[in-house]
Amino acid sequence: MAIDTSGNAGARVTFDGLAAPNNKMSFQTWILPVSWDPVQADGTFPSIGELHDGSVDDWLFNISKSGSNYFLHYVRTFSTTNGIWTVPAPSLALHAIQISYDASAVGNNPTILVDGISQTVTRVTAPVGTARVSGTKYSFGSFGCGVATGGGTFRGKNQDPRIYNNRILTASEWAALAASSRTIEMNDNGLTFHAPLMYAANRYPAIPFAGTLGATDYTYDRIGGVQGTPAGSPSGAADMVYGTGF
Repeated sequence: MAIDTSGNAGARVTFDGLAAPNNKMSFQTWILPVSWDPVQADGTFPSIGELHDGSVDDWLFNISKSGSNYFLHYVRTFSTTNGIWTVPAPSLALHAIQISYDASAVGNNPTILVDGISQTVTRVTAPVGTARVSGTKYSFGSFGCGVATGGGTFRGKNQDPRIYNNRILTASEWAALAASSRTIEMNDNGLTFHAPLMYAANRYPAIPFAGTLGATDYTYDRIGGVQGTPAGSPSGAADMVYGTGF
């Protein structure tokens, strides 16, 4: 199943209780955008995914806009100045969005890939200080972090987010993950969070299903059993990779 946050401003899912983060991380999620503009007309920076503690982000991966151009926008929180990097947003189609970053040195840049293909990264703001490594909550759709509640909601579907801790995936590993679609058994080395979004607790075994998800329609990470709680009335949707009903 996928989670569709395009219907309601503020729609999101938050997983609380992830393993403690590290300076090195790799992240992937599948998205199927309807538009790069947020659900709410006055919103900004719709969220693809963020790691946070409920108040402050460790990192945030979202959409930004300059003129008529849209960008995948990665922000890494540092003690003095946050690092910001962008790549052009891809087409409005199904994509594996992938990033690796080692925040242990301010001179490092992230690797950002779309469907296993490395993109040209622009450093918008160089980081200064020490990277924040405190977040144990993961949210997608709209901002789960309290300081960013004015931000936009992603207009599209999200499926199969995964986080690798203390590991930078190689180019060949990224390509294999993108080509494998949603093979759960593939490449668990360093994997500390993986939410296949295969069902909601109160709807199992209706896979795929449609309908609004309430606060008790939990979904779970398969690595540590971390519970994901819907908010803002997202919808369950057909599997984006294997299913139909896009």
